[in-house]
Amino acid sequence: MGPLSALEACPEEVLPSGSLLVVACSGGRDSMALCHALRATGRWRLHVVTVDHGLRPDSGADAAFVLAHAQALGLGGVVIGPAAANGSSPGEGPEDTARRIRHAALEAERRRMGATRVVYGHTADDQLETMLMRIARGAGAAGLGGMVPLAGNRARPWLAVRRADVAAFAAEEGVPFRTDPTNADPRFLRNRVRAILLPTFESVFGPAGVEGALRTARHARTEAAALADAAASLPVDGPFLESGAATLLIPQATLVAATPATRRIAVHLWIGLVYDAAGRARPRRMADRVDRVVAALEQGGGRIVAGRDGFSMRTEGQVVRLRVEQVAG
Repeated sequence: MGPLSALEACPEEVLPSGSLLVVACSGGRDSMALCHALRATGRWRLHVVTVDHGLRPDSGADAAFVLAHAQALGLGGVVIGPAAANGSSPGEGPEDTARRIRHAALEAERRRMGATRVVYGHTADDQLETMLMRIARGAGAAGLGGMVPLAGNRARPWLAVRRADVAAFAAEEGVPFRTDPTNADPRFLRNRVRAILLPTFESVFGPAGVEGALRTARHARTEAAALADAAASLPVDGPFLESGAATLLIPQATLVAATPATRRIAVHLWIGLVYDAAGRARPRRMADRVDRVVAALEQGGGRIVAGRDGFSMRTEGQVVRLRVEQVAG
């Protein structure tokens, strides 16, 4: 599916026609092409936003480039930043910190503008990269599902579009873009996956293998959603804030009533809830944390699981307590 046809076929629940959209634009080829493609369809009103993290000497020039081009297209736009990727949580890498700050800034701008969605230019290649990294981390069905077309107010309409097709569209339309040198830095895992693992995967399995992997992601999302619905109906108390931490209480009866698959999805959900309530970034290796908690629950007794990021799980009689400390100050 091509970039334009993907937008034309985009379901209303993902990108409602006529609504105002915040377009997340870094100045790179994919996000710049997204601006052009969204504008070409004429179905939405657009507000282009670029977040300058101020981490490179030329990041300000990239941000100014995005804003100037948005104005040349007759689109509203704004630069947010410098929003330095600092204040990271323990165990959180610089990429994760920057991503968290960027998402928060874009969401704040969406609310300020009264926009319906924040739209990202992630492609099928980004999706496969995400899947491969999550497989290496021991992900379950939710992790294997990768990114979703709509997560809250974040929309990703190009998850079925190959990066090469976006590049072809950008070339045909003469879309200008900037190249971020950090995207080739091998210190970052995703860059190594993109440069080494993804080309190897496609050379071994071919385009059909890529499509098969993306189909696996769609199946995993469907199955994870069904389990998540069941998990969400399980009774718990919280999360609530007390003594500088977010706490969630899980009755032992709730755990006994859950099937193994539902229990694991529920633990994933509950851990995420307490981190969100505490205002902390979720663990980079969420699958590891979930596995440790599930194993402790299945072993029974007064088991304790603790993390360096302020997380703890403790069994107290007939109740399991999940707790995440808030950031001081």
